[in-house]
Amino acid sequence: MKDRTHQHHKGVIVGQGYSTIAWIPEEQGSWALPLLHERISSGESPIPKAAAQLKQVCEQTTNPVLAVLDREYGNATWVLAQAGIEADSLVRLRKNACVWSAPPAYGGRGRPRKHGQKMKLNDPETWLETDETIEIDHHLQLGQVRVRQWENLHFYRAPVLDDTVLEKLVTGDSWYSGVENLKFLRNKRLGFLFGVEKNRTVSTEPKKYYQVNSLDIPESGLITHLREFGIIKLYRKDFKKEDSRHYIVYFPDENALK
Repeated sequence: MKDRTHQHHKGVIVGQGYSTIAWIPEEQGSWALPLLHERISSGESPIPKAAAQLKQVCEQTTNPVLAVLDREYGNATWVLAQAGIEADSLVRLRKNACVWSAPPAYGGRGRPRKHGQKMKLNDPETWLETDETIEIDHHLQLGQVRVRQWENLHFYRAPVLDDTVLEKLVTGDSWYSGVENLKFLRNKRLGFLFGVEKNRTVSTEPKKYYQVNSLDIPESGLITHLREFGIIKLYRKDFKKEDSRHYIVYFPDENALK
C-alpha cells in the first residue's frame, strides 16, 4: 500500500486514515447515513479535511447543521478551520484542555486584552462561575446527572474575532498551500488556515530562513515571515506516535494575528 501513515487503533499501526461525515437522525436509533468518506493522504491533516467536507455538506442543504465531533477536534485549530462555515459544533474536549473567558472591558490604555481568566477542565479550583446548572435526579441510564454550562469561553489560539474576519477564512491541507494560491487569497482580501509541509521555510531574522520543523514554536503560535509570501502565524501540533504537523494562519489585518 502506497502513501501510508501512522494510525491510532488499539495502539499505533501503519495504514491509511479516512475522514467520514455522516448524517445522524435526531430521533434515537443505531444507524447513520455516510455523506462523504475520503482518504486522508500523507500530505493532508484530519482537521482541514473535515472542515472541507463539512463546508461541502453545508453548501448542499438549507437545513441547520450541527456537527458532532470527538476530542481530536476539540481545539483552536478546529475553531479556526470551521470559521465561516454555516454550521454549529458539539465537540468533546480532552480532560486536560484549557479555555479562557472573554477579556475585561478595554480600559483605554495599551493594547486591548484578548483573554480573560484561564480555566483548566481537570482543575476544579480554576473553574469559573457557571452560567447555568441542570440537575437530573433519576436518569434512566446514568442515574443522578449534573450538567454545568459556561458561556463565552474560547481557546487561547482562537480568541473571539470580528465577524467580518471569520466570514472570510479559507481552510485547506498542505496540498493547497502553494505560494501562488496564498497570494491569490491575499489579493482577494481573504484570510486562511492551511497545513504546511515540515520542510517549508520561514524567516525569524532578516535573510535567514529555517525549515518549520527545526523551530521552537510556542503553544500560542509564532508570528514569522513565510518565504516568498509575507507575515503569517505558524502553529505546531505534536503527536506522541507520529510526526508533528504544522499550520499557518493569515489575516488581511495583521493585528488579528497578535
